[in-house]
Amino acid sequence: MRAARWLAAVGLVALTGCGGATSPPTFPVGAGHGFTIALPATPREREGHEGPFVRSYVASAVDGDGRVFEVAAFIIDRPLTAAVRADLMRRVLRGLAARPDARSFDAAPATGVADDALAHEVTIELDGGRRGHWRLLFGGPQRMVQLSVVGADEDGLAERAAAFFESFVLQPAPP
Repeated sequence: MRAARWLAAVGLVALTGCGGATSPPTFPVGAGHGFTIALPATPREREGHEGPFVRSYVASAVDGDGRVFEVAAFIIDRPLTAAVRADLMRRVLRGLAARPDARSFDAAPATGVADDALAHEVTIELDGGRRGHWRLLFGGPQRMVQLSVVGADEDGLAERAAAFFESFVLQPAPP
């Protein structure tokens, strides 16, 4: 009987959260594309082609504070050599730095990204008091992934971007 009451109490705490605080809802996407990531609001998803050898998948959502969260995966129909990966990363970084609304640009190798020495973290100060945070990485031998959060440059934006980036999980390759 005591065990049943204890389990009921634990269940109540789990349902209501400690101190009444609850985590915001998340919406997982990307499972059919070799990864999962949690968006903070109902996602918009689209698939397409970028040239003859690339399939693309993009999912985005806008949270209650107007911040835009996005994951874009580009699947190349052939394996990417180290040289091709390095060239692609240079091109993407150059493109982000050349944004017409960019006021400042900072890129550095990403830390804590397993099996991807080319991963980069990018922060761009944008016009209108906005800031963008990007994580660029290769998720397997044929996939480049861009994660981004853009919003008002205020307290909490960097932390929300970091949490979003950390929710990204590569799925094991099928046998």
